[in-house]
Amino acid sequence: MQDYFKKLASIFTQPNLAATLETIQPDIQEMQNFRFYFSNPVFGILILTIFLILSKFWGLKKSFSYCLVVSSILYLTTKATIHTSLPIENSTISYADIIKFIATLTITLISIYYFLIREK
Repeated sequence: MQDYFKKLASIFTQPNLAATLETIQPDIQEMQNFRFYFSNPVFGILILTIFLILSKFWGLKKSFSYCLVVSSILYLTTKATIHTSLPIENSTISYADIIKFIATLTITLISIYYFLIREK
């Protein structure tokens, strides 16, 4: 946990934007490879930013539940794809690709649901 806060602090204490981008490049690369860990400070900042923006429009309860659901799905997808990276016989895709597709589809459906619900 201490390493997480050190890395998070180092992001905001860089002298310029180029140094900041160089610091967070490995974390961004992990997210591009569909690896979402809560120990990734860029992922945490992204979820917090989405939460703050959505809370302006939806309120705290709805935006918090949305961010919690989406971040949990991304984290669980990461854990599942680590253990299921075996290729399917006579195919060019793997089980991990199918899991990533299902997770993306699930997040899309959840997003549509949340965007269409009315706050009471």
